Amino acid sequence: MQLKPVDFTQTGQTAKLKAEVTGTFEGSPAIMQYYLEPNHTFIRALRISG
Repeated sequence: MQLKPVDFTQTGQTAKLKAEVTGTFEGSPAIMQYYLEPNHTFIRALRISG
């Protein structure tokens, strides 16, 4: 599986990474969106949508 960053934005405490994911799975390549909420040096919340 490979992940290629397409876009990154940050609004307040929420970061959004849009990436193209390719691999040997049905529907490849797929655009996935990762929503992260950092808490100092750790990730407090992570949500992934396709």
